[in-house]
Amino acid sequence: MSFNSTDDRWLLPRHQTEYPARALLPEAKLHGRREATFLVLAALYFIATTALLVLGMSRVIDVSALLTRVMPGLELPSALLLPLGVMPFALSFIASALVCELFGRRRASALNWMGLLASAGLIGLMRLADLIDGGDAFGIALAFAACCIVAHACNLVVFDAFRKRAYGRQLFTRMGASALLANAIGWSVFALVLRFGAGYIVEPIAWDTILALSIGAATFTAVAMLVLAIPAVLIARGLTIALRVGQDWYGDDDDDYDDAYDHESDGAPAYSAPAYREPAYAEHNPSAPRWTHTPPTLAVGSVARRLPQAQIVDDDDDDAVPQHVADGKRRARSISVPPYTSAEMRFFSEGDESLPPLPARD
Repeated sequence: MSFNSTDDRWLLPRHQTEYPARALLPEAKLHGRREATFLVLAALYFIATTALLVLGMSRVIDVSALLTRVMPGLELPSALLLPLGVMPFALSFIASALVCELFGRRRASALNWMGLLASAGLIGLMRLADLIDGGDAFGIALAFAACCIVAHACNLVVFDAFRKRAYGRQLFTRMGASALLANAIGWSVFALVLRFGAGYIVEPIAWDTILALSIGAATFTAVAMLVLAIPAVLIARGLTIALRVGQDWYGDDDDDYDDAYDHESDGAPAYSAPAYREPAYAEHNPSAPRWTHTPPTLAVGSVARRLPQAQIVDDDDDDAVPQHVADGKRRARSISVPPYTSAEMRFFSEGDESLPPLPARD
């Protein structure tokens, strides 16, 4: 039995991949492993996204000043500001990618939808808090929520597209490429919300400060994702065996290649041998192709007669009379071969005329 997370989107415990030298697990035990793993990954996802919205810019770290203090000769082209809530944000990308890799896109989509609802609930609480004490947490939280939602949606779409083509291989490359692209798009949306929402949903912020916040957060998140992707790949390999998901080790994938050559399968085109063009057609159309794709028609007449039934003859007994398989009647052995009919001779002559001329020898 083989099973891949793309086959059954809900990962039923009765479906599991067989691995060499490893016995199949009971359904209850396998179900417990899978659900416990999903709960841990979901917890990491919600902790990272919640910290991004709740902490937000309650404290901002000047990364450019810190780097200049460590390396005095370093000159950065732009200032880098890192909000405190961005620091665990990379964990959410790793958790979402692992859920999609191990459990399929449907579980990962459900996780993102629940993250969207949780973000909406937190934004509503912050708006209520602003109305009570007159703060300005709603606008910043809305910008962070827009970044989080757009980034995770892009990460899921790109990672799932890579996953379907890689067949469980190159997990680090797929995880890094999809996360870096989603990270860039998400923080671009964050900058646009702060830029064009100034005066409506958030207090006006200088454009240089917005760029410093966006570039600093995007750079830190990208580096953190690449570092965390290394242990995530190792963990994913172990979880693939523990949860009995992944590609089959016994070569069931070769059946797909066999189906491609099965002419009786649905949608497979039947083979038709190429036929020569008619001599008369060739004389009037010299530029016509020599081969056509229409299947050859069978001859009509005496050549289409039904072949005689097979005979059973005992080689050890020369005097034995052959018997037909169907009726079992005794008949005399045929001595001479019947001559060719006129229709057969005409069929052979037309076939010789339609053959292309042989190339001349040097």
